Amino acid sequence: MQSLWQKLRSAYVKPYDFRRLIDFRIREPISRDEGLTHFVCDIDKTYLETSFEKFGHLVKIAFEDAQAKRTVLGATEVLLELRWPRGKSITTPGVPRSLNFVSSSPPQLRGVLGDKMILDGLDWTSDTFKNQAYNLMHGRMDQLRQHVVYKAAAILQVFQQAGPNSRFYLIGDNAESDAFIYLGVSLFVAGSMSPHGFQQYLQTGGVDKDSAKKIVQSFEALPAINVCGIFIRRLSGHELAPISPIIGAITLFEDYFDLALAFMRRGVMGAESLWPLLKVFHNQFGMSDQRIRELLRIHFDIACDVNFDVQTLKPYIENCQKEIAANVQTIEPVHVLLSSYSEENIIEAADHWVRKH
Repeated sequence: MQSLWQKLRSAYVKPYDFRRLIDFRIREPISRDEGLTHFVCDIDKTYLETSFEKFGHLVKIAFEDAQAKRTVLGATEVLLELRWPRGKSITTPGVPRSLNFVSSSPPQLRGVLGDKMILDGLDWTSDTFKNQAYNLMHGRMDQLRQHVVYKAAAILQVFQQAGPNSRFYLIGDNAESDAFIYLGVSLFVAGSMSPHGFQQYLQTGGVDKDSAKKIVQSFEALPAINVCGIFIRRLSGHELAPISPIIGAITLFEDYFDLALAFMRRGVMGAESLWPLLKVFHNQFGMSDQRIRELLRIHFDIACDVNFDVQTLKPYIENCQKEIAANVQTIEPVHVLLSSYSEENIIEAADHWVRKH
């Protein structure tokens, strides 16, 4: 039997609509030209070092000013290199690419987070925040920490602004459900997962049937989009279960120099960015010679036995740049990587993956 509160709520509060969670702001026009490169990036634990496992952490975050917040080492520098590409290997050097932040933080933090990014020297195209007040108003406490329905819809809304055949690269972390969400929207927007299949996929992630159905209906008419990479920052204590084929479509990175080399390998970032980034990571952030050698070997099979001294290293780096430019790999979009798997296989794997997390 319904309580008096439930009866009053049913009479005066409209049915729950996930779209009201999306607080989307465009800072500059998003070009609808065909075939452009766009980036979508999470904020908490991807761009900023934040902790919100406990309620006290959330309170602390809410009252921190911009200067108190800590940027993940190298995040600003790498995102700027992606947004403002340089080098002959890039189609339009010096022309900004679309950089879109999608955060599960409430819009009340937009001002302080924006101030922090401006202090960092970063500029961006759009940002989206989660309207948690709407959940509170509807008594949906279960949705305060459940971000799948919100974040999937928010990213699809960013896709909706782009031109046909745009290439998107999605950057997140493994603390929550970024990998699961990114994979689902990648397959759906490419037409590799049917509307019914995407609805099932969302439901395995904890989205209620009604909201999953409404997402599909809201975003069925999207431009042809290719998600060409899903990059997930690996945080200790939040390991992703190695379940195929899901894990095979995701690129994990340990630090932002690792991420930069992954983008260079795909030709998304020019090799000319290697030298300025290496100087920052080595001299400013204290990345060890051993770590730099290890990453160059992993990404480009480049062996290095010299010390990383700024005065003597530049000729060596110039040779590395030439080798990188000559060995750029063509990486298939996410939906092509998974083309040998049926929709049922992917949904079953996703369900298994969610249960492991």
